[in-house]
Amino acid sequence: LKTLFSDIPIGSNVIALGEATVTECHATVVISRGKKKALCEIEKIAVRWNSKHDAATGTLELTDLSSADVDDKILTIFFDQGSLNDDDTLRRRYEAELNKVKKTLVVTFETLVSELLAK
Repeated sequence: LKTLFSDIPIGSNVIALGEATVTECHATVVISRGKKKALCEIEKIAVRWNSKHDAATGTLELTDLSSADVDDKILTIFFDQGSLNDDDTLRRRYEAELNKVKKTLVVTFETLVSELLAK
């Protein structure tokens, strides 16, 4: 997981993703009513990001990822201090771009859960 996110094609010509940090990841396969079910929970995935055009950098965090509740994923965007020099226009531009990335990261998580179920 730590290196997976930097290889994801996010479709952005504005930002690039770096290495991720994963906090408390639990995965298991249970059999319920005769069917296999993959359960995976991750407390937090923090992915470093950087601009492809200027010095903007930061961290993108997805918290409370759970295969049991696929709609409850919280995205938080952090900017490294001084990387934007208090430019609110750039900040809004990067926030919009990073919010688009959320869907790609969530789909990647759901794909990992599917792979766990197939094994």
